[in-house]
Amino acid sequence: MFLKIINFATYTSLKIGTPLPVWVLERSDEVAFGALGSHKVWDKLDKLYFLEKLTQAKSNTKADLSHANLDLSSLASDFTNLNSDLRNDLASEGLSPNEILGNKILENEILGDKISSSGIFEIKQSTCGKQQCLKQLPYTCIGNGYNLLVSPNAKHLVMLSSEFDYILAKDTLQNPKDSSEVIEVGGKTSSSSLFRFCKQHNLGGLEFLRSLPGSVGGLVKMNAGMKQYEIKDTLLEVCIDGIWRSDFTLSYRSSDIAGIISAARFRLKKGFDSSLLEQFKAMRSTHPKEPSCGSCFKNPSGDYAGRLIEAVGLKGVEQNGVGFSPHHANFLVNFGVKSTQASPTKTNLVQADSTKTNFTKIDFYQAEFADALAMIELAKKRVKERFGIELVPEVQIVR
Repeated sequence: MFLKIINFATYTSLKIGTPLPVWVLERSDEVAFGALGSHKVWDKLDKLYFLEKLTQAKSNTKADLSHANLDLSSLASDFTNLNSDLRNDLASEGLSPNEILGNKILENEILGDKISSSGIFEIKQSTCGKQQCLKQLPYTCIGNGYNLLVSPNAKHLVMLSSEFDYILAKDTLQNPKDSSEVIEVGGKTSSSSLFRFCKQHNLGGLEFLRSLPGSVGGLVKMNAGMKQYEIKDTLLEVCIDGIWRSDFTLSYRSSDIAGIISAARFRLKKGFDSSLLEQFKAMRSTHPKEPSCGSCFKNPSGDYAGRLIEAVGLKGVEQNGVGFSPHHANFLVNFGVKSTQASPTKTNLVQADSTKTNFTKIDFYQAEFADALAMIELAKKRVKERFGIELVPEVQIVR
């Protein structure tokens, strides 16, 4: 595993966020994914990241870490001669320089520029039952960022490396007359790659992926779909924390899967149905063109979130450049505009109309997490007060 700095203002489709550290997991780490559920592991990783920050501060370098592996090869020598300021910084974090220099963090867990999973993951992988796998995890695994809203204070973020971007075609099932085929897809693989594979190999069942962005891990986790077409319809089994499992439940835009989804297997039918593509294209025709996180809320039973948001007067309303689309009220979008008047607040919302003279085009990265969250909470509040319906976010909010 190694560390990257991800700028979520460019990584997410909503284009809102700040640069944050993310641990990138590799195939060699897969056998220990289950150990990431331990707070003890994250105590160690937090120390390593803190040491890296101190190393950068000491050398006063401006190297861009966003695309580089975590370089800790000279860490021991750097900290042999810690100055008083760095010692104070360590003390403020409850870390002893002597303890750090003499323990396993430096001796056994740092191999070159990467971190040995055998040292970090002391706790053996869990083979627990389903109930324990529903526990709250101390980390968040991010996919390709299509339905993410990430706080600048988010911690313990992980993502899969490109090693998990693959598609394996399995042989036809044991019965040679069986009209279905099984494929295995890595959790990092994009929906567009999987769609192209199915089309090229004349496999049916996932045609709706043409109009549905995301990574396979994220699509499985939220049981993504369009109308009556869902991931669960063709999903056979999922590799969760290194173990292939089928004892999970998928429901409307959700699942009870907890852990790292590194791969999934799908049972598809022979025969790609091109006639469905126009239908899916039409479904997307009402989607806004501005940066968005897709559907902001799940549709409540027997109703539509977009209708409810419009009914409470929030369609096309924004706060500091982020709000609900005038084209589809259930889309939280980054308008990329800013009022030349006083910044709007929850009680001073303005209609998003860039043709008005009191708006000026700006870099859409100006919108902030707090503004997006305020709009989400406002919609929930108004809908609850008027209709008694509790809107449930479909966008994944990482705090």
